[in-house]
Amino acid sequence: MLYNLRCVFEYAKDIPTWKSQWNRSGDNATDSAFMQTKNGLLYAVIEGKNIITKEIVRIVEYPGYDFCNFQWVAASFVPVNSPKGQLQSKLIGLALVTRDNVVTVFRDGSVKIDQRNAQIEDKHMHYAR
Repeated sequence: MLYNLRCVFEYAKDIPTWKSQWNRSGDNATDSAFMQTKNGLLYAVIEGKNIITKEIVRIVEYPGYDFCNFQWVAASFVPVNSPKGQLQSKLIGLALVTRDNVVTVFRDGSVKIDQRNAQIEDKHMHYAR
């Protein structure tokens, strides 16, 4: 099974739910997750859409107070038939970064959870906007 992925913000009060484009961050900065307000954020979600059935499922959901940011995950490769050995990349997943974990959802629907180490420099970054 293969999924298209997107990030979703669900808010409290009168702020409408925000959803990114499938498998991309957007054509301009205002379409990107990092530009969305985190005020009143109830949940940060990664949704998947089955590429065959078109069914949309919530794969990962974290409370807004624990959310830091989203990160696209890509793999680089050199195609066998590439005459110049040109490097190409392919989207393989979407990660949701929380205060203590990096939760990566891969396009096959599998989920990998890694703990963030306190020594990692980005753990001290303030992501609020």
